Amino acid sequence: MRFMKIFLSILGILLLAILGMVIFAPTKVEVETSEVIPASKAMVFQEVLTFKARDAWNPWTELDPNIKQEFIGEDGTVGSKYSWTGNSDVGSGEQEITAIKGMDRVDTKLRFTEPWESEADTYMTLEEVDGGTKVSWGFTSEASRPTNAMMLFMKGAIEKDYNKGLIKLKKLIKDNPMTFEIREKDMPETYYVGKRSKIDMTDITAFYTEVFPAAFGFVGKSGVNATGNPLGLYYSYSEDGTKTDLAAVIPIENGNIVGDDFELITIPAGKALVMDYYGDYNAIDKGHNEFEAYLKRKGLKKKFPVSEQYVTDPTTVDDPSEILTQITYWIE
Repeated sequence: MRFMKIFLSILGILLLAILGMVIFAPTKVEVETSEVIPASKAMVFQEVLTFKARDAWNPWTELDPNIKQEFIGEDGTVGSKYSWTGNSDVGSGEQEITAIKGMDRVDTKLRFTEPWESEADTYMTLEEVDGGTKVSWGFTSEASRPTNAMMLFMKGAIEKDYNKGLIKLKKLIKDNPMTFEIREKDMPETYYVGKRSKIDMTDITAFYTEVFPAAFGFVGKSGVNATGNPLGLYYSYSEDGTKTDLAAVIPIENGNIVGDDFELITIPAGKALVMDYYGDYNAIDKGHNEFEAYLKRKGLKKKFPVSEQYVTDPTTVDDPSEILTQITYWIE
């Protein structure tokens, strides 16, 4: 009998505690954590905009090596979604980009389906500060009673996970330093006219010197307008890096051009990555190496040709760091 009284007393205390949590626990949980990352805002933005980029530092992915993921829509744009189905540690749900404000802020909506149904608004903001870029990661969710009692336990767990994710993001960027910004771009169908040949890498300058003036002359006589600076389209490289399949071309406004000595090349509309490479062209491999590392880290695959557009005439500047070459990688 005494045992039963003690048991009922403990049970009553637990019920009162639970009731107290339901009554006094907040119906809204707000979390924000921050980390200063020693990198430019543009570099950091590349790692937070798309769901595929976030997957590299997501603090939950490592909890389930067999997690099933799906990327829906055009990643990195409003309306694109990321869905996941995992074990009990990660649950199931989807996340949707709801707003993008320049490189300052990305807002998303989280919808959980397991272990229980709920919604939350999250955001990431970027601010230039001394020492790099301050990244703030925020979370806001509301719950009606009695489920609001869970908020007391959620807040600490979310803060811990968000801090862990930002630390992983910081390490990722420090371990993969980027000198040049790479931005994603929707490319329209593009037309070029020029000549294509398999040549030694050492003969590229001579090839350009021969083709570019003649191609500009041909375009001028044809009545079709050139739309930009000359460029090289690289279709392949030999394994030893000594030869390339290269087209020296001029971009033009449309495909209404015919010439026996010149080839019309059309590249379909598609997604591309673009880099503004500033520096001596003889060291442009540095830009391509950063591109290749970026593709590997993001799990992206390039499509040939690779484009190098020569925006700055090197004979017009004294400082090689002012020479701009725009590199474009079309991606699948």
